[in-house]
Amino acid sequence: MVILLYGEDTFRSREKLSKMKQKFSRERDQQDMNLAKLDAEKTEPGKIEEQIFASPFLSEKRMVIVENLIASDHEDLKERLLKKIKDDQIPDCTNLIIWEGEVDPNKKVNKKLLNKLKQKKFSDKFEKFEGQKLRAWVDNKIEDLGGEIDSQALNYLVRHVGNDMWRLNNLAHQLVSFTNENIIQKEDVDLFIKEDVDNDIFNLIDAIVEKKPKQVYNMIQEQYREGNDAHYLYAMILRQFRIMYKIKDAIEREKNPAGKNFASKMNLHPYVLKKTKPVAKKYSLQQLKRIYHRLSEIDEKIKTSSQDETLLLDVFVGKLCKA
Repeated sequence: MVILLYGEDTFRSREKLSKMKQKFSRERDQQDMNLAKLDAEKTEPGKIEEQIFASPFLSEKRMVIVENLIASDHEDLKERLLKKIKDDQIPDCTNLIIWEGEVDPNKKVNKKLLNKLKQKKFSDKFEKFEGQKLRAWVDNKIEDLGGEIDSQALNYLVRHVGNDMWRLNNLAHQLVSFTNENIIQKEDVDLFIKEDVDNDIFNLIDAIVEKKPKQVYNMIQEQYREGNDAHYLYAMILRQFRIMYKIKDAIEREKNPAGKNFASKMNLHPYVLKKTKPVAKKYSLQQLKRIYHRLSEIDEKIKTSSQDETLLLDVFVGKLCKA
């Protein structure tokens, strides 16, 4: 089976791809021994062909995901795969998923391959939504997350953000977490899309530990726009709480130590110590220990599972800011 997912709306195509992967893992390959994901722009052609034509291991099926095949410079590989697809020579035991963003049809082989793939039974083009379709998508997304949005707030959100589905998805998560089962109003949306946002990651962490949810959610959105993902933010937050725990522990053991040697003993820059010490005093040692352990558990989930890391971050931060 050959499946094509393509189009400029990369959020929805990625979402569809993720659901297909999860379904395959759940129903056929819980150990992920027959699941291969390759980026054609970063992988040698021979490795791609090897995975496509490999036999399943102790299973009836394999899933092979090849991203950016048409966008890649592997012209010979595309010609060979085009012939294999035309001749129905892709193994029946292989579910081959070809994922593409926007496709450049200028190259002859690209156009031929894309047209052939589009003729397949399982071909899905993801065009960006506009108007009522876009509003319905945002409304359904918020409902799926367990929230509800006022119609005026929905129109306001869509009008100001447009059809940037990645940003709309992040905002939906943040608004649902922030409003905590209350109906999302225009004023709530305004907090996230109109306030000036500080893009300093350290100010983000300070706002989290000082329980300033309005600032926090705006800063997180800015970090995503700057190209930092949820995993990076987790690492930075984890580091900050580790530092706070060390400082709080030293304060309790040494009865509020001070002096030039304290920063050196903590192996911290004096500026970091000066900035972090007052915040650390706002927590008990047990509170910091629980938060740090919870962050460590979430960090492990991100590394070892397919759970949505942005959702994990939003939920954790929402609870922490309101604790």
